[in-house]
Amino acid sequence: MDLSTILRIGSLAFAASITAWHAPLIAQNETAGRADLYTQIVPALELNDEDIFQSFAKLDQMGFAKFSLERLLKPKLASPLPPDPKFYARIEGETLQEVLDWLCSLDPRYAWMKGARLVHIVPRAIRDDPHCLLNRRIPIVEFKNESDGGNAALAAIRHLPGPIQQIALLQAGGSVSFAKPWTATLQDITVREAFELIAAQIGPDVGWQLTGSEDFRLMMFHHSLVPRSEYEKQRKLRMEQPPT
Repeated sequence: MDLSTILRIGSLAFAASITAWHAPLIAQNETAGRADLYTQIVPALELNDEDIFQSFAKLDQMGFAKFSLERLLKPKLASPLPPDPKFYARIEGETLQEVLDWLCSLDPRYAWMKGARLVHIVPRAIRDDPHCLLNRRIPIVEFKNESDGGNAALAAIRHLPGPIQQIALLQAGGSVSFAKPWTATLQDITVREAFELIAAQIGPDVGWQLTGSEDFRLMMFHHSLVPRSEYEKQRKLRMEQPPT
């Protein structure tokens, strides 16, 4: 297809293993903004028949880090994707860096990278691939009084050289508006770096998720990641509340 398909889809389930846009729980650790982010000691982290993405959500909720999650892409959007492997495992008293190394050793399909503000979880096979969408470099993109994160992300993609990319921006509740209008010129920057800068204009804790297929990618910004177990607990409590 020669033309890109750029969509805004409201209230669509995305990355079902992790729920985004829920209000964050009370953080158990307030040190995520420190310069020594990766030397923080994580008291304990446990996987109980869970995939590693549940642990990234737990680290988010405990206040240790904020994440961007780049999932393995399917060959075609309609293609099935094998379920993520699940683990029973526990780690105690290690630094955040050691915990991230451990999680990616459990599921070696994925690796982690340090961003300016976020921890980037990426498929290991494409981490250093210059042809991977988020590794590709944008020669220049200019924003003038931009106030919408979705518009900015799509503009960044449109300024890539070569064939136009197909990507849909999913919005499942929560605002992607900037805290204030943004004027900036970004030069010789990767798509991943551009997304991180754009997410920061929405809020200091905002990350994103990318999934979909090689021929059609799906992206969503998130303010917070909530593990499936916690989401199910919250949902059950809401269902048990008497109607008002």
